[in-house]
Amino acid sequence: MKSVCTVNKLMKTLVLAVLGAGLAFGFGPGQAQTAHHTLTIVITNTLPAIGQVKVAVFNSESTFLKSPYIKKQTQVGPDGNTILNFENLPAGDYAVSVIHDRDSDGKLDRNFIGKPREPFGFSNNVQVKFAPPAFEKAKFTMDQKDQTIVIDLNS
Repeated sequence: MKSVCTVNKLMKTLVLAVLGAGLAFGFGPGQAQTAHHTLTIVITNTLPAIGQVKVAVFNSESTFLKSPYIKKQTQVGPDGNTILNFENLPAGDYAVSVIHDRDSDGKLDRNFIGKPREPFGFSNNVQVKFAPPAFEKAKFTMDQKDQTIVIDLNS
C-alpha cells in the first residue's frame, strides 16, 4: 500500500513538473498562437535606378520616427517602382516611413530651413505640410495574412 501512494505522489510530481515547464516555455493550455503576416510595400514615383529606398516600419506611437520596429533598404527598381516584403509581422497597428536617398549618403538631405530635398512618404500617403504626421494619421492595421500597401513618394 505504501508503494502505491509513493508511485501516485511521484506521478503527480512528474505531471506538475511537465506542466510547469510547458507554461514556462509558453505551451500553456488555451494559449493562442500569434499569427504572423507578410507586409508588402510598393513604393512608386521614384527616379528609376537612382539611389536607394529606405523603409522603416513602426509599431507604436512612442517609437514613431525614432526607433523602427524593423527597417530595410534596397536599390530603386529600374522602372522607378520598388517592392519590399516584411515577413513574420505579428497582427497589430503599424506605420511606415520611406525615404528615397537619391545620393545614397544614408540620410534625408534637407535645405537651409530644414525642408527635405529628397522624396519621402508615409503609409496612408499622408500629406506633409510643415511637420511629420502623427502615428495615428499614418497608422494601418495588419489583420490579414498578406497585406499590400502602396506609398507614392512626393518629389
